[in-house]
Amino acid sequence: MLFILSLCNQLPMFIIGDWPWKILGIQVTTAAAMLMTFDSVATVYSLDMHAALAVMNFLNFWFTALLMNGFMIAARDIIWPFQVATHIFPLRYAFEAQVYQLFQASGTYADTLPCSGENATLEFGNCSRSFVCPFPVSPNECFGPTGDEILVSLGAMYDSVKDTNRYALCIGVICAFTVFLKLCFVLRLRQQVQAREIQPPIQD
Repeated sequence: MLFILSLCNQLPMFIIGDWPWKILGIQVTTAAAMLMTFDSVATVYSLDMHAALAVMNFLNFWFTALLMNGFMIAARDIIWPFQVATHIFPLRYAFEAQVYQLFQASGTYADTLPCSGENATLEFGNCSRSFVCPFPVSPNECFGPTGDEILVSLGAMYDSVKDTNRYALCIGVICAFTVFLKLCFVLRLRQQVQAREIQPPIQD
């Protein structure tokens, strides 16, 4: 079911954004791993005594994971101990894995020029890197001619974008966090069952 949900999530982006279809499988797998973590979070909170409290706890986890995924706020700007959430929550690693795979598979882009000769004198061309953005393209809309260059440019702005392939690490962290949540569920369920067993029966 998680793979079906992930496929429904990814297909519109591939169709509308004209993403390379060869990475559909790996993108769906990454999204499914991320959804598996949130499914495990919901399972843990399902043991709360009140349904409204369980829903609020789940939404709080989701919002915290979204806020501290290294995309909206840099990890260095988050105080301890809240910074720990940036390094363990699944959205950060799912985002990193998907962005890397996307730009590595996207080929080259025609909106840049090599930084040599007369190209170095273009209005937006400061030759600080190996390419320049021709007028009227703004540097804020031009990140490089290749996937590697784009990842380097985005990585300078966003902590969760890396120019190295850490897919195995990303999936490993997501799965490890999911296993931790499953253990929390089992231990919490066991504790609740034992607590009910030792309670004296209610006398009529």
